[in-house]
Amino acid sequence: MLVKVSDIPAEGFKVKLVEDADSLKGLSEDTRLAGPADAAFSLKVVGQVVYVTGRVSATLELDCSRCGKSFPFAVDADVRFDMYPVESLDREEEKELEGGELDVEFYSGGVIDLGSLVAEQLELGIPMKPLCSEGCRGVCQYCGKDKNEGECGCEAEVGHIGLAGLKELLGKMKVEGEEEDGKPD
Repeated sequence: MLVKVSDIPAEGFKVKLVEDADSLKGLSEDTRLAGPADAAFSLKVVGQVVYVTGRVSATLELDCSRCGKSFPFAVDADVRFDMYPVESLDREEEKELEGGELDVEFYSGGVIDLGSLVAEQLELGIPMKPLCSEGCRGVCQYCGKDKNEGECGCEAEVGHIGLAGLKELLGKMKVEGEEEDGKPD
């Protein structure tokens, strides 16, 4: 939903949105909505600054980073932004951001795209390592069986699998050392 800043009355403006995946611009291809995203925003203009507060909620379908199975994940985020016109930026000057400037967004051409704000908040609500449950045991690194469904019978090797090549090389070095002097090291 696009909102013209000039159309926002002095007393403010409240809007409720129900967005599906097709209408949300900026939602990544990997992000799947399990249902519609609900959002409620309150917008107030002071000069050129638009103060936006509200809430975004939706259920996403995520893939577990341990076992790979899909699971529902609820995102419920409070929103609070100070929106400035992108034209007001001094693009030549480099500036270090301070704490209060992290809640700043920009709009362009006198228009705010609320759908993009919803999509952004949904993306930010996704954990870096999504897990279907805290106790997820993942899959066996040898046969690929889901350990949550039971044991697979594979024997775990001692040590880290990524160091197997070094273990093999160490074994070869010991054998060569024994052959050279005829006695074990």
